Amino acid sequence: MDNGHSPSLTIREAAQVLGITPIAVRKRLLRGSLPGYKDDAGQWFVTLPGDMPPATVGDVHGAAHGAGPGTTGVVEALNRVIAQQREEIAFLRATLDRVGEARDEAERRRDILLSQFAEQMKALSQTTSRVRETVEAVAQEVVPVVPPAADGEAQPRPNWFRRFFLGES
Repeated sequence: MDNGHSPSLTIREAAQVLGITPIAVRKRLLRGSLPGYKDDAGQWFVTLPGDMPPATVGDVHGAAHGAGPGTTGVVEALNRVIAQQREEIAFLRATLDRVGEARDEAERRRDILLSQFAEQMKALSQTTSRVRETVEAVAQEVVPVVPPAADGEAQPRPNWFRRFFLGES
């Protein structure tokens, strides 16, 4: 029945095409989320969306009744969607692999830098110790150590060289 509307399906046919139960189709019709109308006898019909491919619009009745020739347009459209989804999945997997490899490379570089930093700190510590020993030796030659004063006597203040380079106060 057309009743002046787009090609339409019964509730049972629409349920089969949409892959849902007839009860779900009725609920969607009542909610208004599925376009449809009631004929003069009170029977509901689901109107087909206008954006369905022309090959499918005329063949939906056949598809709902299990006929094969009318479903080729729908099957082809679904196969195209599946192929696109597979391509997108392959692309995303490749991207994820590249990101994982980049992350692994960044972690490897970080570990190398930390290792080199630790070695440089060790070398710097050894160099600092040698410099301090050398400065103390030079300080001993340049300015001899003044023995501590006896009790009650004022202790002499270390000279500028010891205060500046050796941190004595």
